[in-house]
Amino acid sequence: MYDRNRRIALYSAYVYGAQPAGGHGQNLCGDRIVNDTYTCGRARWCIEPELIAENIAQRNMEECPGNTQKQWLDKVKGSQAVDQDYIGTQYTRAHLNPNGHNTVTDAKAATFTLTNAVPQIQALNKLWAEQYENKMQYFINSVASGPCPSAYVLTGAIPSNNKMNERVTIPSSIWSAFCCVNNGNPTGSMAFWLENDPNVTDIEIMTLRALQNKLGKRLKAQVTLFQNNCEMPA
Repeated sequence: MYDRNRRIALYSAYVYGAQPAGGHGQNLCGDRIVNDTYTCGRARWCIEPELIAENIAQRNMEECPGNTQKQWLDKVKGSQAVDQDYIGTQYTRAHLNPNGHNTVTDAKAATFTLTNAVPQIQALNKLWAEQYENKMQYFINSVASGPCPSAYVLTGAIPSNNKMNERVTIPSSIWSAFCCVNNGNPTGSMAFWLENDPNVTDIEIMTLRALQNKLGKRLKAQVTLFQNNCEMPA
């Protein structure tokens, strides 16, 4: 789910390792850029033209425009973050659907869109990858032939009132949960939480119910992420 006004993704729902239908346009998203003045020589991130106008809805993910394409860049900035928003900040683009949770090349590339990202403190982005993405990946792969052949994942961000570059909402925290399913029956779950705070040194690992309670308090609403709380019906 994407918020055009906040210019960030609020949550992403996906099946671990699954390939989405269709391609990702120009087959360039996620490619390494060696000399580029606005992506800092890192992985190439894309934008979604279909958010701008219905008459370009047939266009899929495209490279984020540079400063020399001012007219097109201004249109893009009206509904989404751009690479220029991150320059000179302490934040990096944090995947909600991580590249490493996809196994097919096209699916990996499709995660490199700024509509799948939120601003996260750079040091915490590495922490999130090491303590959450890799841990979850190891857990699911280690039991892929047993109780977790399919894992359904929800990852989201809690918006704050702070903005990056006076445009892009900075989340106060990032959360994730997954539900393992075998032959249509839930077999287990796990959840994670990370405050987007430079003083934080570890992520919180918790039960699905604990995460739902935590989200409920933050959002002041009852939260249920998976049917039957990812538990076998009584």
